[in-house]
Amino acid sequence: MIDLWAREHYKSTIITFGLVVQDILRSHGDDKCHDLGDELTTCILSFNRPTAKSFLRQIKTEFEHSKLLQSWFPDILYDDPKKQPSKWSEDEGIVVKRTSNPKEATVEAYGLVDGMPTGRHFHVLNYDDVVTERSVTTPDMIKKTTDAFKLSMNLGREGGVKRYIGTRYDADDTYQWMLDESIATPRIYPATTDGEAEGEPVLMSTAYLSEKRKMGPYIFSCQMLQNPVPNEDAYFDMQFIQRFRMNGGTGNGQLPQRLTKYMASDYAVTEDGGDWTVHGVFGIDAEDHIWVLDWWRGRTKSDVWLESACDLLKLHAPATWFEEKGAIQKSVEPFLVKRMRERKAYVKRDGLPADRNKAARARSMQGRVQMCMLHIPDDVPWADDLLLEMKRFPFTTVDDQVDVLSLVGLGVDKLYGAYVPPPQPSRAFNTGNVVLDALRAKINKGNGRYR
Repeated sequence: MIDLWAREHYKSTIITFGLVVQDILRSHGDDKCHDLGDELTTCILSFNRPTAKSFLRQIKTEFEHSKLLQSWFPDILYDDPKKQPSKWSEDEGIVVKRTSNPKEATVEAYGLVDGMPTGRHFHVLNYDDVVTERSVTTPDMIKKTTDAFKLSMNLGREGGVKRYIGTRYDADDTYQWMLDESIATPRIYPATTDGEAEGEPVLMSTAYLSEKRKMGPYIFSCQMLQNPVPNEDAYFDMQFIQRFRMNGGTGNGQLPQRLTKYMASDYAVTEDGGDWTVHGVFGIDAEDHIWVLDWWRGRTKSDVWLESACDLLKLHAPATWFEEKGAIQKSVEPFLVKRMRERKAYVKRDGLPADRNKAARARSMQGRVQMCMLHIPDDVPWADDLLLEMKRFPFTTVDDQVDVLSLVGLGVDKLYGAYVPPPQPSRAFNTGNVVLDALRAKINKGNGRYR
């Protein structure tokens, strides 16, 4: 089964802790339950090893301190497991009393993407939280997690059992791949009785569930409803985004030869911090369509992303470089100007006012997307990251790439200005000449198109 339950609904307590303990007590000792097989071995797999070891730690502590279990199952559990001659640690796993001598411990714990074992084959593979917020940050990370899961299936054995326990983090996460491939039968339990955000809570109080909504609609939908935000609730209508091939060949669009280039950047100054620095280069064609031509994204020190910005300026020579006014811009201004002069990367810079309401700032780009005026290449690796962020916006904390799209949308609007209708001629007719009055009425009706 693949059990996707809402947060704090005891899925790990019931399955990873309770059921694994029950398996051990049923398959070991003098009175075995043979429908499970003799002396099961279990591997707990999580996204990383520290998480998996935390599940093992709970089982290990229970066997060490539960005098009740030790008195009921003396043929399985040691009075003092720490003094037994066999394995009893989080690193090597734990071994209860058993008559066989497999190389696998009774319970072991490993990470799916770091430190997965080789050469072992367990009766039970217990996957718990193999998908986390870290595993859905980029399409490459999602693929890495999915590929690691496929590889981990070699840790099982014929006739063995696989259990999948987790919580959704994204519409395209590894759990979605499992569902699409029918890896297991799903049991999906949201936090409300009807699976809707405003529904009646199953286990939590109404007040406590309301607090959970503060995490944002997207995260709440994933974590508490096990239903990532459907397409109709998306800020950007992804079906209207136009794709083209940057490097020629056939595609859904052809890159125009004549484009006016612009560049936009969203800065971050903390290395390995939460935000990313993003540079984007765009081309505007004769019909005001926006073509995304080049992209750079990184969590780096200021000197690194400044060099990357100069590289793009030298390569594309944009007409204007849009950036956000604010403390970050002021803090890097002296070094930025100095380095641009040294690199001879000359460009007109245009600072746009910051707006904390990022969804409102992105309206101009949202409208262009809906009118099929945004073109993103389909043959470059960075395009997948950009599209993934657009799909999640604004229900995610990672929105630096959308910020850059917003900046170029606002910048282009500022350059070209808003449409101003022509002045309306006076509608006062009192010449007494019927033919002349009719002619003037026709001119007014046509908004000045007739002469």
